[in-house]
Amino acid sequence: MNKTSDVRGNKLMKVGGMCIFQKSKEKYSIYVSGYQMGDSILEWDKYTKKLEFAKEDSAEDSRKPSYGVCAADINKDGVEEVYVVNTDTMYGNKNVDDSLFAFDESGNKVDYLKNDIGVVSNQYSSRNVICMDRYGTETYSFIPCPFGGYLRCFEYESRYEKLKEKDPLMLRVKEISKDIGLNHMLYSRSALVMPYCAGKLDILFGNENTPNVFMKNNNHGGFILTNIQNWDMSSENINVRGMAPINIANKNGLSELGIIIGNWNGAIEVFKKDYSSTYCSFYKTKGVGKDGNAKYPVRNIVVADFDNDGYDEVFVHCYGGENVLYKYRDETEVFEMIDIGDATEKYGFGTSCVVGDIDNDGMLELILGHGEIVYQTISFYKVNPKHEGNRWIRIHPKTSYDSPARGAVVTIRLENGKTRKRVIDCGSGYLSQNEPVAHFGLGDYGKKVEVSIQWTDGEVVEYGKFDVNKNVIISKGKKAIVM
Repeated sequence: MNKTSDVRGNKLMKVGGMCIFQKSKEKYSIYVSGYQMGDSILEWDKYTKKLEFAKEDSAEDSRKPSYGVCAADINKDGVEEVYVVNTDTMYGNKNVDDSLFAFDESGNKVDYLKNDIGVVSNQYSSRNVICMDRYGTETYSFIPCPFGGYLRCFEYESRYEKLKEKDPLMLRVKEISKDIGLNHMLYSRSALVMPYCAGKLDILFGNENTPNVFMKNNNHGGFILTNIQNWDMSSENINVRGMAPINIANKNGLSELGIIIGNWNGAIEVFKKDYSSTYCSFYKTKGVGKDGNAKYPVRNIVVADFDNDGYDEVFVHCYGGENVLYKYRDETEVFEMIDIGDATEKYGFGTSCVVGDIDNDGMLELILGHGEIVYQTISFYKVNPKHEGNRWIRIHPKTSYDSPARGAVVTIRLENGKTRKRVIDCGSGYLSQNEPVAHFGLGDYGKKVEVSIQWTDGEVVEYGKFDVNKNVIISKGKKAIVM
């Protein structure tokens, strides 16, 4: 259902990236980066029932060539900061610095990388950025994905903690890539963070015309470049655009996290974990479309249960081609194409997309950005109301500081033994970052749902059973709050 008319103040623009982030402890907002048009913040107004442009950049900031965005609480103050990649070259070195924004109580932002120009910067052309808690200690870093440059990793500089007491927005960062084994040169377009191997977070970098790269966490805050030739995803003839975790059920109905990867004008591939191997390994299964070989001008991949029927949909956001949606029935590993009406956007030039329950009704909405070579408005879609009777549960994992625990894995178990998993988003493959919530559709299931969380340190905690059609907020080390 097309809800674009509900975006108040919508305008023609070139959208770089988007992310849904915790701007305050009370609500989520949508950060929109505009390529040389200024960045904006979208927020849902519960009184007007509209998605509104709440804040827009000054004329000075509007000249920045902004692309991917990502949010995380890097200074442990309970709200998230937003990293924006600014790029004025195709590859190699660039001439503009990235931005790292913190927000005051009035919603005004301060760019702390701007304050540190000449001290800390990402000097390489990038499109995408991710966040991660590399230690598992709720200490988040930002990692831009370089295109023809070296990896950089930015982290909060704790020695300025006393200054922060005088100014709550005081934030300084340090660059630590060489110290943690991330000083590699890449032609990266996408990245996906999740615990691929053990308990702590690893990184898969999706590259262009060069093999994909897997960085395994050494469990001490550093990374080891790991050979993935046996994964069959390191081809030099791929151009990755969009990566996402996807539920794949085994014979017992237990869900495991697989990987779905979109390639520009190439196949959309699905990978399962190989539990028969003594090493951390994945293998390719049947992909999307007829014969598993459907090809699209992919810009991003979103995996979510839009109609709350208990099965994931895979939304393929395209640039200069029609968007498509597949229903994925993981027990049979079958992708079934679904008619999505206006959301096909035959003449859309998609760049970024995010998914979240924007209006807080228990059903997900889809927000699409467009641009690069054309000016188009933001699109806003919602599933057909006929699915409103399906049940759901939403789990909000938080750190002990009450900010989103990005990288945590939430598992639900139904009374029939079936399980489903969600990874709290550290960056949605390309340019974007989804809401930091594990949303599960349940179909007509009406009994209690058992919930467990694997935190970023690898610890798995069981939290008991909860009623359906509820939001459950779980901060690490604290009791759950049901709303």
